[in-house]
Amino acid sequence: MAEEVKDMNTAGKSGAEAPMGFGARIRAAREAAGISLGDMAVRSRLSVQQLRALEDEDMGALPEPVYVRAFIRGVAGILELDAQALQDDYSARFGRGMGVNTSSVGQVPEHDPREELVIESNSRHRGLKISFFVVFLLLLAAGGWALYTDQFGSNDQSEAVKIENGVSEPAAVPPAPAAQPAQPAEPVEEIPVTPAPAPEPVTVPAAPAAPAVPTTPVAEAPAAAQTAPIPEGAHEVVLEVSAPCWTQITTPEGRRLVARELRAGDRVALVVPKESRFRIGNAPAMSITVDGAAYDYAHTVRAGVASFVLQ
Repeated sequence: MAEEVKDMNTAGKSGAEAPMGFGARIRAAREAAGISLGDMAVRSRLSVQQLRALEDEDMGALPEPVYVRAFIRGVAGILELDAQALQDDYSARFGRGMGVNTSSVGQVPEHDPREELVIESNSRHRGLKISFFVVFLLLLAAGGWALYTDQFGSNDQSEAVKIENGVSEPAAVPPAPAAQPAQPAEPVEEIPVTPAPAPEPVTVPAAPAAPAVPTTPVAEAPAAAQTAPIPEGAHEVVLEVSAPCWTQITTPEGRRLVARELRAGDRVALVVPKESRFRIGNAPAMSITVDGAAYDYAHTVRAGVASFVLQ
């Protein structure tokens, strides 16, 4: 093979044939060695398009001259050709210096072009990547917004659901302070009492009976309903239950007015301060009346549990 390549390099010296260009020499040497363009692309780390443009001497499809000379040197090393002769031919016919000293065109890079990574960009793949990234950002924003809007009522609901399902017990109401034992009374000195003598009976003549005076009966006025006045800053609340329902009412100070399970048919009336918090386990089974008017709390129900503050 070396003798054939040598004959190709020296073929241009005879007067019978015109000298072959660097591209034709590379193609002839590759075909003589039985190497396809695909195999040469694997060995040289160049693309098939770059190798075809190099053999066809298509300068429009090749990069800057400094890279072309590096391509020639790498391919020549694989095919055992004279790299300097091929580079001189390229510089003389296509280089920027047009035959002058090659140092004016540029320096040949020190790295091996066979180790260059060929990256083919695809606009369609780039568009798909951008679309996936935008969708990921939207999903991330939606998840954050859902977590933010649900963080205030999740704790109350989870606690009420656990109590309703019997998983946990309601918080115990603090017991009332025990009554202090009564102090023993001091002994009282007994003073003897002498009974007074009974008075003698006195006879009084009976007075003549007065004539009867007719009287008109007077109807008694109905007793006014005595209801305790509702203090300022409070509401009269009536709870009516149609099915078992766990109910908890806590005042703004943290005191629990109700913390138990109401049974079906129970009716509870109580005075509740403003800003009190209601937690109702089986919300559809309870109707609430505030100051004589029905109170609508359906918008606070989630998963059958209601949690709201009575303003």
